[in-house]
Amino acid sequence: MATHSHVLIGTMVITAAMIIALPVAKAIDAATLSPAPTVNVNRAAKGDQLAARRQPAKQMPVQLIHKPSGPKQKPQIMDGCDPLFSPVAVPQMAHVTGRCVG
Repeated sequence: MATHSHVLIGTMVITAAMIIALPVAKAIDAATLSPAPTVNVNRAAKGDQLAARRQPAKQMPVQLIHKPSGPKQKPQIMDGCDPLFSPVAVPQMAHVTGRCVG
């Protein structure tokens, strides 16, 4: 009996696995047997949104920076505006206005 104890233990492990695995498998099978609800979407009223031509963006006038003829002044950015370029990366372009609030 001592030499066949591993067979007995193996049989008990397989039996315990079957006792646990079969009810779990039936529960999974029962959950998948019910048909999933179908969802119908009516796309007829959606239309083709890409077919409509969009209006072109408005062209904004460009303001040129005039260099003063007098003594050199450091160009200033208006209040509420962000610089378009970093004064660290491109110091000669730090006076160009990027976006303004208001």
